[in-house]
Amino acid sequence: MTSTPLRNVDVDLTAPVEDWPFEALATVLDRGTVGEWRRVVAAIRSQPWGTVARNTETIIGWGERYGVDALLEEAIRRARRDFQVAARRKHGQRLRRLRLSAGLTLRELGAATGITAANLSKYENGLMSPTLDTVERIEQALAVQQPRAIEGDGADAAAIAP
Repeated sequence: MTSTPLRNVDVDLTAPVEDWPFEALATVLDRGTVGEWRRVVAAIRSQPWGTVARNTETIIGWGERYGVDALLEEAIRRARRDFQVAARRKHGQRLRRLRLSAGLTLRELGAATGITAANLSKYENGLMSPTLDTVERIEQALAVQQPRAIEGDGADAAAIAP
């Protein structure tokens, strides 16, 4: 049973939002309940550049829902920002593990790559994203280092690398 009557579409609103056709999403955004909007936002948060997020951007671009459009636009913006922050942290932690497994300090890796220790620290702490050519320089420098176990975790560089 659906809580929002849908026009021109037959859909089970208890199904995952990702499975709803475009018209169902448009109707829910237009006349849905707060609970249904929450499900849409949850789908956007789980895949900030996925179909639900992109379709929602299209629908809110029509500008027909005063207030709701702005809230959904903010939900998409925050989901994408949170995704980027989490990705920077994840890759920064990986970089730190690889650097430590190679037995290098930030200054030593900086000397081998031409990247300042301060910037390497920002990458490792997820405060900044390196460019692709910077990542390549770091990977090249780490590849020539002899991997060794990281103190305390018993892992070697081969076990850390993706």
